Amino acid sequence: MSYKAKPFESTLKASAFAALFAAWSVSLLGIFVLMGCSGIQSTVRAPLSAPEWRQATGGSYVAACRQGDTVTAVSHFILERWTLQDARPPSLTHRAVGSPSSQAPFSATACPSEAVAQSITRERPFSTPMEKKRRFVVSSSGRAVVHNDRYLDWRTVPSGLEGVTFDGASLWMVGQHSLWHFNVKSQTLSPKALPGHIGARSPVAVFRDGAALWIRTRDGHGWPVVVRGNYVHPLSAGGPLPPALTETRVPVGQHTVHWAGPGTQLRAERAGGASQTIDGVDALLPISDRYLLVGSGTSVTFWDLASVPIKSVRAWDFGGTTIAFFLSDDVLYAVGRDYGVITGALRRSSVPN
Repeated sequence: MSYKAKPFESTLKASAFAALFAAWSVSLLGIFVLMGCSGIQSTVRAPLSAPEWRQATGGSYVAACRQGDTVTAVSHFILERWTLQDARPPSLTHRAVGSPSSQAPFSATACPSEAVAQSITRERPFSTPMEKKRRFVVSSSGRAVVHNDRYLDWRTVPSGLEGVTFDGASLWMVGQHSLWHFNVKSQTLSPKALPGHIGARSPVAVFRDGAALWIRTRDGHGWPVVVRGNYVHPLSAGGPLPPALTETRVPVGQHTVHWAGPGTQLRAERAGGASQTIDGVDALLPISDRYLLVGSGTSVTFWDLASVPIKSVRAWDFGGTTIAFFLSDDVLYAVGRDYGVITGALRRSSVPN
């Protein structure tokens, strides 16, 4: 049996809102169980080595610079070079993609040494002049060509993500007034235009219910929608939801893992034994009955719970906060608030560890 991951789901049938709320309350935690199993169980008995992270997709821009007619734009694990010539739109001439397994996250130091690099924040985008009084602007949320404060072209990138769900074929992510779709088969990421009244309410969570997606907004309302092409269409008016729950408890092998939600301490309690803690956990994923993948701050760590005491086998710098992990057929997906989607894979160990 291969791994299949899905969020904990409720069997409540009292109403669509009640079922949606129950599912959201736990899917927001980024904890997932194996399909068709009770608790955290695995038919894979071979020990695992630390996962290998292979490719980054998307992510907000963190730095940019200009040298001659070339602009270098940098996101967490992607480096792009854009050529500015004549009155034509900027042209992408180079794109390099890395991963946490092969390198540290990019920063302003990725710019050529002769160029003046600028770090990009939400309050401070990079802006450089073009011909005909236009400007090429690189912000944390995308690229634009601007003329007299009017956007002639705007290409968004995922940033400020708040919630994500996985349906086996796609990752659906919300945040920054937007909905994003990651196609697992093609490894492509694309934005979907939200209706104005939903985007303006600041989406914070998303959940799949049959053919529909439900989007939760910051004001506590839920909105059923369908996606057709690049546009999101509401199915009906939204309605209020109870507050989302964050606290959970899940068995992992000899341990019971307690976690109160993103940013809080995780406690691993061994049966009949002592407890150990991991501080500031933002996302976690139990893998089999022995291993735990944890996102904390800008790092991701791989924990072996069979060790006494439990130990971190490997750590990676992801350059940003992780909001969720998913596992399907030995393929890992890490979703970051600002680094987009990073895919990886489990690795079998030939030597018991």
